[in-house]
Amino acid sequence: MRDIETRVVENLDRSENIDTNKLTAEKDKLIKKKEELKEVFEKIKVDTNELKNHWETKTSESVFTNFEDLYKEFETIIENFENDIDFLEKVIEGYNELEVHIGKEIDEKIATS
Repeated sequence: MRDIETRVVENLDRSENIDTNKLTAEKDKLIKKKEELKEVFEKIKVDTNELKNHWETKTSESVFTNFEDLYKEFETIIENFENDIDFLEKVIEGYNELEVHIGKEIDEKIATS
């Protein structure tokens, strides 16, 4: 899966206009997915910890170690979502600031004409 920065840049290259509403909607979708995943991961962690109290064997030690390793991967996934969300927020902020700046420049040119 390509990273979000690459997808955004490719889309910017193909379009004439940037729609910050669409970018905001995509950011909101990422936030929702991140929260859904986080909730699932937390439930797995809680259930695993609860299971530890009832299952103590050599096999269980291996299973719980695997769960802990898997949870570390889940944390990385969540971090990636957060990085993508931060990136989109910066793109949206930057574009909005640029739009305001360009608007002021146009207004100044019109006023001095």
